[in-house]
Amino acid sequence: MFGNGPTVVDKTPMIVLTQPGDEEDNAARPLAGPGGVLLTRFLGDAGIDIESIYVTNAVKCRSHEKDIDNLPKNALKACSEYLETELEEIRPPVILALGNLAYKFFAHKSGIKIGRGQTLLFKKLGWQGVVIPTYDPRYILKYPALYPALEADIGKFGRI
Repeated sequence: MFGNGPTVVDKTPMIVLTQPGDEEDNAARPLAGPGGVLLTRFLGDAGIDIESIYVTNAVKCRSHEKDIDNLPKNALKACSEYLETELEEIRPPVILALGNLAYKFFAHKSGIKIGRGQTLLFKKLGWQGVVIPTYDPRYILKYPALYPALEADIGKFGRI
């Protein structure tokens, strides 16, 4: 599943999710499930219109592996070319990377619990953008005590 949203070069912020969930797979668009509803609400609370953001996935096709960390080892590598193309075409000034696989794409290491909330600089072919890694909203739904962390990271995303 490829992303959707505005594609104004050098101006459109981007959200990179881990992979499509069942609801997203069925609807053929990102953010169709409960995690998307939560994320859209948090963005709205921060004054950010989801319609102004390009939303995509690090892994483009749905894996039916329940534990995202147990996706096939080559899933991110197999899809990275597509994400790189989206990044090169849009050149977003700021990227919210949701979940461990999105974080791994930008930081080249796992560990979203350690990396969340940091500000990373992503450079590619003469272009650079700021990346803010945070938890996947689906993970937040399982662990509601982490709501404040996601809210803080979305607030940071909106201020850059």
